[in-house]
Amino acid sequence: MLTFLGSGAQVAVSDGPNPLTAGWYVYNIASISDYQKLSIWSDGYYITDNTSSSNRVWALERDAMLVGSPSAQIVGFNLPGIQTSGFYSPQAFNVTNGNLPATGGAPIVYLQDDAWSGVSNDHIKLWTIDVNWNNPGSSTVSAAQEISATPFISVFDNGSFSNLRQPGGGRPIRIDALQATIMNQAQFRKFANHNSAVFNFVIDADASSNKLAAVRWYEFRQSGDNQPWSMYQEGTYTAPDGRHAWCASLAMDGQGNIGMGYTSMSGPNTPSTVQVSSYFTGRGSGDPLGTMTSVEGLIANGNAKIPGTRYGDYSKIDVDPPDDSSFWFITEYMNGSRRGVVGKFSIQAAPLDTEAPTDPTNLSASNITSSGASLSWTPSTDNIGVAQYNISIDGNVVGTSTSPSFNVTGLSPLTNYAASVTAEDAAGNVSGSANTSFTTIDGGTGNPGEIAAYFFETGLQGWTDGGNDCARQASGNSFEGSFSIRLRDNSNTSNAFSPDLDLTGNTQVTVEFHTYASSMENGEDFFVEFFNGSSYEVIGQYVSGTHFNNGAFFDDTIVLDAGSFNFTTNNRIRIRCDASNNNDQIWFDQVVISGDNVNAPVANDNTTVLKRFNTTTNENVKLYPNPTNSILNIEILDGNFDEIVVFSATGKIIQTMDPNTDNLNVDVSQLASGMYFVRFVSEGLVFTKRFIKN
Repeated sequence: MLTFLGSGAQVAVSDGPNPLTAGWYVYNIASISDYQKLSIWSDGYYITDNTSSSNRVWALERDAMLVGSPSAQIVGFNLPGIQTSGFYSPQAFNVTNGNLPATGGAPIVYLQDDAWSGVSNDHIKLWTIDVNWNNPGSSTVSAAQEISATPFISVFDNGSFSNLRQPGGGRPIRIDALQATIMNQAQFRKFANHNSAVFNFVIDADASSNKLAAVRWYEFRQSGDNQPWSMYQEGTYTAPDGRHAWCASLAMDGQGNIGMGYTSMSGPNTPSTVQVSSYFTGRGSGDPLGTMTSVEGLIANGNAKIPGTRYGDYSKIDVDPPDDSSFWFITEYMNGSRRGVVGKFSIQAAPLDTEAPTDPTNLSASNITSSGASLSWTPSTDNIGVAQYNISIDGNVVGTSTSPSFNVTGLSPLTNYAASVTAEDAAGNVSGSANTSFTTIDGGTGNPGEIAAYFFETGLQGWTDGGNDCARQASGNSFEGSFSIRLRDNSNTSNAFSPDLDLTGNTQVTVEFHTYASSMENGEDFFVEFFNGSSYEVIGQYVSGTHFNNGAFFDDTIVLDAGSFNFTTNNRIRIRCDASNNNDQIWFDQVVISGDNVNAPVANDNTTVLKRFNTTTNENVKLYPNPTNSILNIEILDGNFDEIVVFSATGKIIQTMDPNTDNLNVDVSQLASGMYFVRFVSEGLVFTKRFIKN
């Protein structure tokens, strides 16, 4: 079977096993416009399409096409929830060998980059398609399953086709990194106790202004046909000597070893000149997860530059049917002219690992609440490496961990639980268990109260700075004190997120925040998002001109209920700016998270002192009249201050006063109308009040 493009996509199915002597049944799908990828599944052939139209996947009636039926049916499907950079290139799983799964549940996968509009965090989306050839109108496509992934950068040069500079002198030619595409093919294979699928796409492994193409690869697994899919392993392959690696293709042989062919050439820091060439690597089925353990092998070196920006589009790997262990890989290179190059290789698996890890020890439970506990233990050792720990409560597996700790959630108050942990290596060998027991506390002893509060006067207070478009600043745009966090424009760095929050035991949580906006055009917005333990979900969207205006403070309190949100020990709050790239800015300040069942709030000493100072100063300092036309009176009822500073909304200092000697009446008659601020400083603590000049 093969496909080619021209006035739609054509699919040709041979009428015999020898493609050189067989005849061909040819079918046309006129609606397909670009970059089709063809896959084989048990109930059909599936083709994905780079198109902005509603049908992005096409199913073809395989059984009818194999016998050359002119009435073979073709059905199109949309992919609900898909986001893209403007280039659509998902892919259906392709069965590597003749061992087909049960009909239905044809999986489609696509990467989702948080640099793209509408994507909050890097992940993989997976859909399944069920075709009913007896009644095609009843065929269905599932909602997208979101599978979390290690963060990645998949965008090169804002999505253009001119990305990777080829080495050597003469005219510089940058060729296509083939971004935003699941590379040909996403390969599926059945094994005795599970099904696996492997696929890849290109990422930029250099987060600086330089570029280094690398292969992000995945293995997904399901326990059986038409069962849920989950990630089994992921890895990032970077070529030796700082070379680029991209245009890869992966498959698994009969033993579960992974073979990967790929294109490589000199990167920015490669010490020698390597033109576009073909290489391979791989890993044994029992090797440590997430790593291509085989030494890189060369298939063929190219000897000149690819003459234009477009390169490859496709590569392909297959497993040799007679031995089920040899991989055949084809890609493009230059050898006098542009041509394909084919290589054959195999992956020699390491000797079978039958040695189990040592038993974990010293299992203990801490941070016990009414609904959870933190487990920790002394780690195991293994002759190759521990792949994961399996955590059970009362004999039921509740999760896995790659580190010697785990947070158990979803428990009942005043209940005794038996916990156990075993270690497992990549070959599936399992250790004996470490055991302990604990009793959860009464869920009714908590009271409403504050869980965490962030004012940013002494630092980020554990918040994570998103990068270039995020900064802690001292300005008049801070709601209280001098400092707040500024977010700018719309990039993958226009965000900041809080430290982990333990929200277990609460049935209702509130998130209070205060913002100030500048240069946000009408319709531009910012988001408040909640990390539920596995991914972020939007809990607040605020639109300029609708919810807030430039040059003014805006505040809100968001209420979250346990029935709708997953309260765990590692929840987080993220605030993200989503504006255009012309210095649109949001400042946020005084973020307070409260709950209705706070058992033992532990406040940071600095935060407690600052809150007490803010409250006391607010009560004992008066500004009047406010608004004012000429004279602003500052009255201090109680308290001692080292300095008082009057400044504008842009941060320009108007007047600095010594409260012990100076007159505290300020002449503002010559100031332009607008918002101004008075800052009170005492022993390193700062409180700010606002006033209006008419």
